[in-house]
Amino acid sequence: VAAGVPAEKVVAAHGNFDGAHSWIELSPGRVERGVSVPVEQLKRAIFDGNDALEQLNLKYGGLVKPDITFFAEPLPSRFSDLVPDDFECCDLLIVIGTSLQVMPFASLVDFPDSKVPRLLINREPVGPFASGMHGGNGPSRARYYFLGGECDAGVFALA
Repeated sequence: VAAGVPAEKVVAAHGNFDGAHSWIELSPGRVERGVSVPVEQLKRAIFDGNDALEQLNLKYGGLVKPDITFFAEPLPSRFSDLVPDDFECCDLLIVIGTSLQVMPFASLVDFPDSKVPRLLINREPVGPFASGMHGGNGPSRARYYFLGGECDAGVFALA
């Protein structure tokens, strides 16, 4: 979004630091999203230290955290809502900078039709790109391409 991509074209699956919310503890281990918090207030409190963070939490009635999805937290529903339609119309899949180890992201390369070419820009081939580079079989493996090196350099090479 900061680069000028329309917000409706972006799924921040792991969230971002563009916003913040309080989280209200309903009972031990059970929380719900509270009120929106100006992200600049959170950033300032982070730099000012623990006392400032405690004051911010008190002001907003619960733990204030950025709109980032941490490990074991559910992904935004928008992610799973858009996957079927997005991959139905996919005519080229570009994957950049990944180990393809963490689900559900590691499985996304399998979602487009088998005829859709897939390009990985990465330091090393991983997942199906690795097997595709080393004698993978079948026509679908012929659609896996790898551009090795630094991600920024790979993107600039394509531009």
